[in-house]
Amino acid sequence: MSGVNDILDSYGISFSEARDFIYANLSTPEHIYNAALQYNITFSMIAELYGQNVTEAQVKNFFYVQGFDTSPQSLNTQPDNESLSQQHLESKSITIDNVSDFARSQTPYVSSIETDSVWSYDVTTYSFPSSMPNSHSASRDTSSGWRPLSNTEQSYFRDLVDQQNNYINTDLLESSSFLVGDIQVAAIRQTSAEAFAYFPGPSIGGDIFLNRNVDAGYYSEGGYGVYTMAHELGHAMGLDHTFEGVVLDSAVDNTYYSAMSYTNVGGYEVEALDSGSRYSTYTVDAYRMDLGIIDIAALQAMYGADMSTNNGNNIYVYNEDSRSFEGHSGHYLTIWDAGGVDTLDLSDARYASVINLNDYTLSSISQRSAAEEALEVAAEAGLGTFDEVSFIEDFIVSLGEEAFLNQNNLGIAFGVVIENVVAGVGDDVIIDNEVDNMIYSGAGDDTIYLGAGGYDQVDGGVGNDTVFIAEAYNSIERYVDNNGYHIVGDNFAATLIGVETVQYSDTSESIA
Repeated sequence: MSGVNDILDSYGISFSEARDFIYANLSTPEHIYNAALQYNITFSMIAELYGQNVTEAQVKNFFYVQGFDTSPQSLNTQPDNESLSQQHLESKSITIDNVSDFARSQTPYVSSIETDSVWSYDVTTYSFPSSMPNSHSASRDTSSGWRPLSNTEQSYFRDLVDQQNNYINTDLLESSSFLVGDIQVAAIRQTSAEAFAYFPGPSIGGDIFLNRNVDAGYYSEGGYGVYTMAHELGHAMGLDHTFEGVVLDSAVDNTYYSAMSYTNVGGYEVEALDSGSRYSTYTVDAYRMDLGIIDIAALQAMYGADMSTNNGNNIYVYNEDSRSFEGHSGHYLTIWDAGGVDTLDLSDARYASVINLNDYTLSSISQRSAAEEALEVAAEAGLGTFDEVSFIEDFIVSLGEEAFLNQNNLGIAFGVVIENVVAGVGDDVIIDNEVDNMIYSGAGDDTIYLGAGGYDQVDGGVGNDTVFIAEAYNSIERYVDNNGYHIVGDNFAATLIGVETVQYSDTSESIA
């Protein structure tokens, strides 16, 4: 009995306990069969455990007549060869070297902002005129209060152009000071709009007119002026508003998804001030400083994708102190990554995250509730009584969706493949994608959704973690060895360690 005893001993199960389990479940043979699959018990071992001179052939017939698989690939052989088991898992492996797809006019939502107005050059130029061009002086609408951009304004505009050049397969370059750019950028006295721009074309086509009367914080990190620049640059490249022409679906018609939307969300960060005799709250701009996933898809459909951007093995690191991603300005980041094996390092996140590894989706990294945000704001201001924290929380709640609480702060552009993720200490939700993923969910009671494809490796870390699989229990092959708990479906496989529960579509299983 050494073979079956060795296996049982490795799981801390005695021979008598296994025999009792078989006797107790003779009326529910699926429990015996599935347990045998899980623990690598063969038909001959079941016969040995049952005793009473029962043969392997009789055990196989018992399961066969009740509709169970008794083929040579079922319980006939023990997968004691670790390399063969690994080959079985890796047979489901899927990797993609660059991107999974390219955006085109038919890509969802693209038609809502894509137009026929495009620059047809390999290189398009922009400039900051120091004196009013004739094309601007021809109309009061483009000349009233005309002034050149300040150094600060020019610097933010250059940053936006640099970001855009990373997305698309055409370059927007600053022209020499004595040459006129295709896109000319200036500031005027605005009467009915914050700013405006013309679609691509000759003469005044593509020119951008910003607001000349702005306060000191307008052009700053997260400032509304930078978001406005991004919006107007979109027009100058040929992007339309989300609410004109083919109207964007209301569920995604907001600035989380597109800088071309007028529905501003997540644009205010709350701070508090303790002046001694009284305390107060106020907002600081926290608008996105880049384009959204729909904007990038539309620009790439119009101009092609830049496949030289982030085409190595990249790590995108979240920093909790700044509530932003390293190397990127502002709270929001949209990832355009043209290849390599890439990782989201979110280990610094202190609050719960919802992490979707699929392309053309948004994630919320370290999202806090209004109450959690109020506690942080109060602490930073030297406040902390119940009334003080409640006052701040009420103010945050009053802002509704305009309050920035780290919601929807990470976007993965269309076609981008992100392979790996390291999560933080919150109770996170992680959704896999169609390729091989390495998922480290960290501390917290995490929920991981698997089954999209590929061979995933999951380390649940500390906490009570659950893996969800949208398949029936009996449709999944499973077994355990020294490397973890392994599951194999038709189109995916996974190895789990540090996970306590697997939830199937029809039942759950404790594997701790």
